[in-house]
Amino acid sequence: APVAVTYEPVTPEPLRMALGSNAVLVRDGQVGTFPPDDGHTAPKPRTAIAWLNRGHRLLLVAVDGAANFSTGLSYADFAALLVRLGATDAFMLDGGGSTELVARHAGDAAVSVVNTPSDGNERAVPNAVGLLAKPGSGRLHGLDVRPQADRVVPGLSLDVAVAGFDESWAPAPVVDRG
Repeated sequence: APVAVTYEPVTPEPLRMALGSNAVLVRDGQVGTFPPDDGHTAPKPRTAIAWLNRGHRLLLVAVDGAANFSTGLSYADFAALLVRLGATDAFMLDGGGSTELVARHAGDAAVSVVNTPSDGNERAVPNAVGLLAKPGSGRLHGLDVRPQADRVVPGLSLDVAVAGFDESWAPAPVVDRG
């Protein structure tokens, strides 16, 4: 015989956001507990969303792995890092080659990948968390000074580029008064 199921979220207030995750990394400022060996103990690339100050601040954190500069983190080590960053609650989002953080640098018109994906390039991932700024005024609010090299030898010069940004970090023209 057919079975009918009725369900609804039980919350004290209407939902403004819902999130699915396979692991709670941090709850009430404490590192969670994880099964001893289900891929949780191996250092891997990881992605998490975390809240600070009881939900008044948000962190999106990507830890690179499988690279010459980072092997990644286990769930417990990632959770400990998030607690050190001030997280009161945090959830695992994804990991491995899907760990990717895309952001718009101050003054840039477009977004770019700001971590090093373990696959060596971007992977098509059908889910994401997006934070979008409201349009700004377009009036210069600050400058992002960008050295064009990682290091400089004493006695030599270093080229720098400058990008202007408004209060939403969107591009803003820099007026040369020179």
